[in-house]
Amino acid sequence: MASAEMPHKSKANLSSHWLRIRGIMGRNFFGIEEAIKHFGVNPSLEQLAALSEIPFSEARLHEVKDTHILVAVVPLSILEIRGRVERRLFNKHEDAWYNGEPFAKERGEAGWHLIPKTPVDSEKHPVQVMVYAIIGHYCATGERLFEHIYVRTSSVNSRGYLERVGYFTASDGLHIPITGMGTVLSTPAIRLPESPKS
Repeated sequence: MASAEMPHKSKANLSSHWLRIRGIMGRNFFGIEEAIKHFGVNPSLEQLAALSEIPFSEARLHEVKDTHILVAVVPLSILEIRGRVERRLFNKHEDAWYNGEPFAKERGEAGWHLIPKTPVDSEKHPVQVMVYAIIGHYCATGERLFEHIYVRTSSVNSRGYLERVGYFTASDGLHIPITGMGTVLSTPAIRLPESPKS
């Protein structure tokens, strides 16, 4: 789908608004410019329209500016994200168990998300959004989220279990482990003594 610029007046208003929001969130802001730079996206007019308004008040953003990341998500699947960044950022590639999973191919919709930097059970997001935020934030800032922990997402795998993502270590990259029989589902995050195999 072809991309297009918004009218100059709207673009100017949006730029002013986004600058204020960026000032509030500081390094915890991953906007459209960051998505273009680090993921090589080319947002369509429809996607830009969906991202034209940030659905969080400035008061709310002041409350969470140190604990959350504000992310402008442009539709990209996990497989697409993986193919656009350095291989070292993901634990598995051609042999990843999730390559055939529907959730790995879902591109999602354009929109703004507030992603907690530590697991919050009441704030689950699709695994595609979490991967987008974790990898995007690292590319933009060098900060690794969920480096020694898994976080539960709202996505369900083909086994009928909520999928997890995390253990984003320098040595192994981001893990998207098999979640299935025997996995405890009542906790928002799972801490393990050492980096597990995916």
